[in-house]
Amino acid sequence: MLYNEDNEGDNFIIAEDNGRILAWAQATGGYIYFIESDSKGAGTAIVNWLKTKTDYLQAIYCSNGSASYWEHQGFTKIEGGRGWPDYEWNEDE
Repeated sequence: MLYNEDNEGDNFIIAEDNGRILAWAQATGGYIYFIESDSKGAGTAIVNWLKTKTDYLQAIYCSNGSASYWEHQGFTKIEGGRGWPDYEWNEDE
Protein backbone atom coordinates (compact mmCIF):
# COMPACT_ATOMS: atom_id res chain seq x y z
CA MET A 1 0.00 0.00 0.00
CA LEU A 2 1.50 3.30 -1.04
CA TYR A 3 -1.10 5.62 0.47
CA ASN A 4 -3.63 6.06 3.26
CA GLU A 5 -6.42 3.53 2.65
CA ASP A 6 -9.14 6.22 2.83
CA ASN A 7 -7.09 8.39 0.44
CA GLU A 8 -6.94 11.23 2.95
CA GLY A 9 -4.30 13.88 2.44
CA ASP A 10 -4.03 15.59 -0.91
CA ASN A 11 -0.28 16.22 -0.97
CA PHE A 12 2.25 13.53 -1.78
CA ILE A 13 5.78 14.26 -0.61
CA ILE A 14 8.60 12.24 -2.15
CA ALA A 15 12.22 11.96 -1.04
CA GLU A 16 14.39 10.77 -3.91
CA ASP A 17 18.01 10.43 -4.88
CA ASN A 18 19.02 10.25 -8.55
CA GLY A 19 15.50 9.20 -9.51
CA ARG A 20 15.22 6.46 -6.85
CA ILE A 21 12.31 6.99 -4.44
CA LEU A 22 13.58 6.67 -0.88
CA ALA A 23 10.48 7.71 1.07
CA TRP A 24 6.97 9.01 0.50
CA ALA A 25 4.26 10.58 2.61
CA GLN A 26 0.66 11.62 2.20
CA ALA A 27 -0.16 14.79 4.14
CA THR A 28 -2.26 17.93 4.15
CA GLY A 29 -2.83 20.89 6.45
CA GLY A 30 -0.45 19.75 9.17
CA TYR A 31 -1.70 16.16 9.19
CA ILE A 32 0.48 13.23 8.15
CA TYR A 33 -1.79 10.41 7.01
CA PHE A 34 0.82 8.00 5.75
CA ILE A 35 4.62 7.82 5.63
CA GLU A 36 6.85 5.03 4.41
CA SER A 37 10.59 4.79 3.87
CA ASP A 38 12.87 2.35 2.07
CA SER A 39 16.05 4.09 3.17
CA LYS A 40 17.37 5.00 6.62
CA GLY A 41 16.85 8.69 7.33
CA ALA A 42 14.60 9.40 4.34
CA GLY A 43 11.35 9.40 6.34
CA THR A 44 12.99 11.63 8.93
CA ALA A 45 14.02 14.00 6.14
CA ILE A 46 10.36 14.32 5.09
CA VAL A 47 9.23 14.92 8.70
CA ASN A 48 11.94 17.56 9.18
CA TRP A 49 10.95 19.26 5.91
CA LEU A 50 7.30 19.30 6.98
CA LYS A 51 8.35 20.88 10.30
CA THR A 52 9.79 23.83 8.36
CA LYS A 53 6.39 24.44 6.75
CA THR A 54 4.24 24.66 9.89
CA ASP A 55 4.35 25.01 13.67
CA TYR A 56 2.05 22.01 14.27
CA LEU A 57 2.00 18.48 12.86
CA GLN A 58 -0.15 15.51 13.72
CA ALA A 59 0.62 11.99 12.56
CA ILE A 60 -2.68 10.13 12.59
CA TYR A 61 -3.71 6.47 12.66
CA CYS A 62 -0.20 5.40 13.69
CA SER A 63 0.66 1.79 14.39
CA ASN A 64 1.45 0.88 17.97
CA GLY A 65 4.91 -0.21 16.82
CA SER A 66 5.78 3.27 15.56
CA ALA A 67 5.84 4.92 19.01
CA SER A 68 9.64 5.06 19.32
CA TYR A 69 9.98 6.62 15.84
CA TRP A 70 7.50 9.44 16.50
CA GLU A 71 8.84 10.08 20.02
CA HIS A 72 12.39 10.26 18.62
CA GLN A 73 11.12 12.92 16.17
CA GLY A 74 9.85 15.03 19.10
CA PHE A 75 6.18 14.02 18.81
CA THR A 76 3.92 13.32 21.80
CA LYS A 77 1.32 10.55 21.90
CA ILE A 78 -2.30 11.72 22.03
CA GLU A 79 -5.67 10.00 21.84
CA GLY A 80 -6.27 8.94 18.27
CA GLY A 81 -9.18 7.78 16.20
CA ARG A 82 -10.19 4.38 14.89
CA GLY A 83 -8.41 2.68 17.79
CA TRP A 84 -4.96 3.84 16.69
CA PRO A 85 -2.73 6.35 18.50
CA ASP A 86 -1.93 9.76 17.04
CA TYR A 87 1.25 11.73 17.62
CA GLU A 88 1.56 15.50 17.59
CA TRP A 89 4.44 17.94 17.34
CA ASN A 90 4.08 21.56 18.36
CA GLU A 91 6.96 23.93 17.70
CA ASP A 92 5.96 26.02 20.73
CA GLU A 93 6.40 23.16 23.20
